Amino acid sequence: MSENECSYPGSVAQAADGREADSREADSREADSRVADSRVADSRGTPDTQDSVDSREAAACRARAMEARNRLEALAETGLLDSETEERFDRLTRMVARTLGVPISLFSLVDNRRQFFKSAFGLGEPWASRRETPLSHAFCRHVVAHDAPFRVDNAFVHPVVAQNPAMLELGIVAYLGVPVRTPKGHVLGALCAIDVSPRVWSQDALTTLEDFAALVEGEIDLRAEVLRRTEAEEMLTLAVEATGLGLWWLDRPDGKVTCSDSCRTLLAVPDAAPIPYAGWLARVHPADRAKADRLLRAAFEPDGEGLFQHEFRILRPDGEMLWVAATGQTEKGEAAPGLPAPRRLVGTVRNITNRKRTEELLAQNERRWREILNTMPQMVWSALPDGRSDYYNDRWYEYTGTAHGSTDIDEMRALLHPDDETRVEQGWHHALASGEPFDIEFRLRRHDGQYRWTLGRALPMRNETGEIERWFGTCTDIHDLKVAEEQRELIARELSHRIKNIFAVVNSLVTLSARADPLARPFADAVRSRIEALARAHDYVQPSGGAKREDPNETSVLGLLETLLAAYQEDGGARIEVSGSDHPTGIHAATALALLVHELATNAVKYGALSVPEGQVTMACEATPDAYCITWKERGGPPVGRPPTRKGFGTILSERAVAAQLGATITQDWEPEGLKVRISAPFERLKR
Repeated sequence: MSENECSYPGSVAQAADGREADSREADSREADSRVADSRVADSRGTPDTQDSVDSREAAACRARAMEARNRLEALAETGLLDSETEERFDRLTRMVARTLGVPISLFSLVDNRRQFFKSAFGLGEPWASRRETPLSHAFCRHVVAHDAPFRVDNAFVHPVVAQNPAMLELGIVAYLGVPVRTPKGHVLGALCAIDVSPRVWSQDALTTLEDFAALVEGEIDLRAEVLRRTEAEEMLTLAVEATGLGLWWLDRPDGKVTCSDSCRTLLAVPDAAPIPYAGWLARVHPADRAKADRLLRAAFEPDGEGLFQHEFRILRPDGEMLWVAATGQTEKGEAAPGLPAPRRLVGTVRNITNRKRTEELLAQNERRWREILNTMPQMVWSALPDGRSDYYNDRWYEYTGTAHGSTDIDEMRALLHPDDETRVEQGWHHALASGEPFDIEFRLRRHDGQYRWTLGRALPMRNETGEIERWFGTCTDIHDLKVAEEQRELIARELSHRIKNIFAVVNSLVTLSARADPLARPFADAVRSRIEALARAHDYVQPSGGAKREDPNETSVLGLLETLLAAYQEDGGARIEVSGSDHPTGIHAATALALLVHELATNAVKYGALSVPEGQVTMACEATPDAYCITWKERGGPPVGRPPTRKGFGTILSERAVAAQLGATITQDWEPEGLKVRISAPFERLKR
């Protein structure tokens, strides 16, 4: 079975062009001749049967297939295919050409489909630029196929390559090539000398070319070793730089310390010479020196783990202090045959100064915040997103008497007043589900067993995506405030009741006083109406019967106006229309507004729009950016003449009250269709 008949992946014969059929047949005859010779030698004169011959040839075919695969793998591992040209190989092809006196010299690598020129001297275009040819043009494939030199004195008459297209396309006439192998014997390609005219190659030329091939093989090995070492050094450098590690070796206690470049830089060691152990120890901070020495010596104990791990401070010659983390492991030797003993300690060291500074800052901040939280009068707590508490300050434990450090939810629930437990849990669950602030008043059992009113509040802390990461809250004892508030409410109700009684008494006194003097009755009626207006305003802000408004904002300007003007409305229609935006009002503002509105309404009844059946008044309330404005406008009343020359007592009284208690401005326009009054008051004064 010839090589042509035994085709396999990776075989250089498999990819040969059809134009070399005669050449392959010659190769086949040559191979058959070698096989026949081997049969004779193996049989020692005894003829083999045909089956035995076929079996041996099949085994040889399988062996060649395996060798071809191994060869291609070895070629790929070199990294030479498709690589850039290198001077180390170009120098050798130039030397081959000069030494043998040929115009062309090639170092080619042969795979299963082409030959690649790693170096080419004297090769013409376009092949010099392409740096490869198909196997159909490759003389070098015969070197690889037989792992032996291949010699062609005249290609035109050579039985193997007479039809090779490289003769015409590359100008190859005479060829001498020798194998280039790996250290394991795999043929990578060939180093060859080429002439463009017939030439008889001498044995000396072959020997010289083989010597050059050995140099090429040496360069390949050297290149691979350089690449391996470079890659290893790069990986080690990257690893060391990425971790910030320095390497050090201590040969024995009280011996010498050898440092890597990174370690020397860290310790500020001036040169690469080993330093005595005492000198190294002197660089350790005095407060850390004894422990570092003790741990290092312990690592050399024969029955110990041989491990050294320690974080300590070092002092550089310039006085700078650094924190370092050092780790080491002893290598084991023998103190005597069969008796292991530590030989030397190999370790790493890295600068952790920034980490230590950060840890110290964090510790300081934590101490500071704990001091702040623990000295606050409020009970401070935090909870996880699911509502489970994970922190209480000292004030909580002092107040409740629970075990310090406990965050048990059942223990917290047991501190709530039974009547408040459900309400508190519902409020807390609502806050957790909605993410809204938690704000509730409840009774909490103090360490002495007394239930005291407490204000509980909590806000969520969210991350950059809006998710709740934690809840922070406080509990504030408001029991004394609640008691004081109840007492104030009681006093306020009593005062309100007495003020209303005073209004009634004064009203009665005015009425009684006017009975004896008919001329005083108009004045008494005016005074009495003003007192009644004040009473209505007071009753609006402080309702009768001791009732307390839950929301102070329930007392508003629109509500006050409707209360004050109710007496001026007629059945079946409103003589005074109130509209616009509303605003909360307090007792002082209500009193001033009551006097002014009463005066405006009284004058409208006497002289203005309300003095005739068809007359009407509109009151428009408006919140501007700067103030709250109330506009009183009359229409449908008697014709308006010029403004009055003087103001009455009631007008003066009401305007002064509005200016003093509301800080408001009043403008009056005597328009033909009726009086127009505009009051502008600051927002903050309305709530007083």
